[in-house]
Amino acid sequence: MNDANTHRGYHRDRDEYSWIEPLPGERVALHVTGKETGGKFTCGEALLEPGAGQPLHIHHNIDELLYVLDGEIEFALEGRRFRSGPGGFVFIPQGSVHAFRNLSDTRARMLGIFSPPHLDGMFEAMLGKPLDAFPALAAEFGGEIVGPMIEPERL
Repeated sequence: MNDANTHRGYHRDRDEYSWIEPLPGERVALHVTGKETGGKFTCGEALLEPGAGQPLHIHHNIDELLYVLDGEIEFALEGRRFRSGPGGFVFIPQGSVHAFRNLSDTRARMLGIFSPPHLDGMFEAMLGKPLDAFPALAAEFGGEIVGPMIEPERL
């Protein structure tokens, strides 16, 4: 890997990522941080086990793009529900109520891009904390939990 702190082009191989599990069933690796992009964006990958995801929440200070790489992920965005598979993406402007969850029987994987990079450090700050600490931690990073995890829709 080249020196990522120079704000010049560089690469990382997959075995160089540091994976953490901030929430049960969700593993996250940051591929590039705001420090490494000169404060422009953060890009990371999430592995979601069946049933894993995040509750309804808002980012008051970042735009978010989520791109599904493998599996299927259920999304909620501003009152709409939809499922997306490989190649599908969701753009979430700041201030939008949203959530995601893997409601399938297999692991799902997605890429996330966040701009500006205000989430840098949040996942690490969650390590070892009980789930009830999540709302206060989210608030420290410009987020707000506004509802529960999304559940399977009943037909």
